Amino acid sequence: LHAGAISDRCPSANVRVERIFTAPTILWNGGYAVREIMSEYNVIRLKLRTFFVPLYLAIVVPMVVLVYIVGSAGAAAVPPILDLNGDAPGADFSATFTEDEGAEPIVSTTGLMIDNSGDNILTAAKAVLTNRPDATVEFLSAEPGATGLTVKYTVETGELTIKGNASVADYEQVLRTLTYNNSSQSPDTIDRVVVVTVSDGVMTSLPVTSTVAINAVNDAPLLDNTGEMTMAGINEDDQNSNGNSVTGIIKTAEAQGQDRITDVDKNSPEGFAVIEAGSANGVWQFSLDSGISWQPVGSVSNISALLLDGVARIRFVPDLNFNGSASFLFRAWDGSGGRASGSSGIDASLNGGATPFSTELEMVTINILNMNDLPIIDLNGNGAGTDHAAQFYENGAPVPIADANATVTDGDHAQLAKLTITLVNRPNGAAELLAADPTGTNITIPAYIPATGQLVLNGPDSLA
Repeated sequence: LHAGAISDRCPSANVRVERIFTAPTILWNGGYAVREIMSEYNVIRLKLRTFFVPLYLAIVVPMVVLVYIVGSAGAAAVPPILDLNGDAPGADFSATFTEDEGAEPIVSTTGLMIDNSGDNILTAAKAVLTNRPDATVEFLSAEPGATGLTVKYTVETGELTIKGNASVADYEQVLRTLTYNNSSQSPDTIDRVVVVTVSDGVMTSLPVTSTVAINAVNDAPLLDNTGEMTMAGINEDDQNSNGNSVTGIIKTAEAQGQDRITDVDKNSPEGFAVIEAGSANGVWQFSLDSGISWQPVGSVSNISALLLDGVARIRFVPDLNFNGSASFLFRAWDGSGGRASGSSGIDASLNGGATPFSTELEMVTINILNMNDLPIIDLNGNGAGTDHAAQFYENGAPVPIADANATVTDGDHAQLAKLTITLVNRPNGAAELLAADPTGTNITIPAYIPATGQLVLNGPDSLA
């Protein structure tokens, strides 16, 4: 402020001093006016200095300090923000891991973002596999690349840590390589939950979650066919046996504690895919209701198999008079594929790998035991029934007691050793008798025995 000035300002207090005529007027902030008419310039100068300097110190300096404090406090109160999903809605992520297909990314590999409010330095990140039903065979991993960050996974806790002072971009780079893997051939299919955080050394981000669905893939059963699987033998002509269960047949080859059908998939059932069933000497049948009812196995092949689970039963119904052995061929079936026991026409030519069927084959054998069949005598020949009736007249000629076409058959033998004919009632005693003519045969006939009423034909000779 100086004498003769028309106008001047005090910048820090927004004060304008005007000289009106011979007396200065002080206008503060364009509204409130304080006037003093002075006669001496130095008095005006002193009063201005006395008024504005304390006002400046009292208002402006505390405001500067307050702005600094508030700004500093605001920066410290905001933790880093982690978004696993990038531009997609929300900050969480979901993925699906498929057995045998390798590590699965569990964050957005291009969109994962970290916001640290202008502070470009982070000090740590952590991903925790919170549930681990498959224990040590499932794990997390990440690649540090050239960032210089240290990545470590701890099996006992399921915790993957990333440590080191590095830029937000470096932490984004490493976290975008975060994957889940599981080497189990029978993984538990419950969803895995991975919780991820980052830290700037002062504050830690709110946790975000990656949910990993588990897609288990079937593994074909393995069949050890070095053991002999058998069925309980049956007698010749047995048309109504109760057969054997599939499980029971498998156990016949495990007498020494072996395990003939194995599967890396936990709790897989053991069954048969029947691909061949010989029917030259009988028919194969199966039952799904413990033997109450039976159905024919029918025509089966490698491309048209019959599926039977462990409780299903199978039996062989032999032709009459057949004895010997019969067999069927199968692949192991693990019950997968969405088909029920008793399903037929199933293609088992694709086997092993992830299919329900074993690559290996096994033969099951049953023995039909020889049983001696009684010879069958038909005295009536072509007539109805097997009996014959004749009429004898007193003083008449001997009468035939068998038809001229009478037959003797035997399902087991082509020859007979002996044939005995008995006159069971003999009211006339020795006056009545039986006789036969062996001419042209090897049969010998001792004399008729009146006391027993028997006539014996001794061979051996053919049935004819």
